[in-house]
Amino acid sequence: MIKKIFCLTYLSILLLNCSSLQKIFTKDRDDFLFSYRYKETQVFFIHADKDAKIRGEEGTIIHIPLGSLLGEDGKPLAGEIRIELAEYYTNADILLSGLSTTSGEKAIETKGMIRLEAYSSEGKKAKINKRNPLSVEFKNSPEPGYEIFYGKKKEDGSIDWTNDSLGWNSNISFAPSKAKAQTTMRDSESVIVVSELRRVGFSILNFGWINCDRFLNFSPIIPLYLNVLEEEILKKNIEERPIFLLIFKDINSMMPVYMEYNKRVLYFPNLPPGKKATVIGWKKSGETRWLYWKKDIVIGEEDNLNPEWTSHTAKQLAKLLKEIKPEEPEKK
Repeated sequence: MIKKIFCLTYLSILLLNCSSLQKIFTKDRDDFLFSYRYKETQVFFIHADKDAKIRGEEGTIIHIPLGSLLGEDGKPLAGEIRIELAEYYTNADILLSGLSTTSGEKAIETKGMIRLEAYSSEGKKAKINKRNPLSVEFKNSPEPGYEIFYGKKKEDGSIDWTNDSLGWNSNISFAPSKAKAQTTMRDSESVIVVSELRRVGFSILNFGWINCDRFLNFSPIIPLYLNVLEEEILKKNIEERPIFLLIFKDINSMMPVYMEYNKRVLYFPNLPPGKKATVIGWKKSGETRWLYWKKDIVIGEEDNLNPEWTSHTAKQLAKLLKEIKPEEPEKK
């Protein structure tokens, strides 16, 4: 049996106490702008003594085989287990949560990201049994070449994606078997009973940030530089430094800016000439305001860009970022 609850927002701060864990959520999501907490977390409860399947609100399916969740001592967990899932499929979700899509300085294209965690009944983080892993089906079916990337937090707080998971192959697919699942709805709970696990999609070997991506091997490639004052780039407080992203118009990919330390300049590396993109930037301005800049470009037409900032509230900035959407493909 799977019990599912949502960490919803209310007029005042709501304190949830679930399986010895407490989480605080507020109505005003702008308090968490450019943080993973901007996106609501879905909370599920499963029992460790049987296979389970979790369905996210936006289409993600997580398959959890019996014996796939381990405690700190490496032994299989028992009793009730708390699963937390957040889904990031749209440009708005990715931007407003402070995420991007690069591996090192290489561009990657995403089919969607999730943040997945599991906790024992004592509130301790669970680990995945790599000999009996979980598997995930993303909302958007991937074409050949896509694989699982795991997110690692960098010193500046941003997430970099890597497809290396301690030498394990993360691109494992499973042929579907005939599985019978009984689903009923009772009040605000979704109760799902799975009699046989149907394992499909990608195996998951680590909890945390999980991304379905493929590398974009552009050729030829060129850099694009930004003219930003050195004092802005080198501010001691990382949160006060400007953030820049390059968003491709026709590819689900968002590149962060990099710093060339010898020259103390910011640049976007490995870009394909002729591609349309949008370059955006933002930075804090006092306690309640943000400075924002946006420019639509064709890569290669300009070597350097000069940000021109405008001032906005957090709500105004969030609205502007939500308006950045991929171009619709041309009808043939």
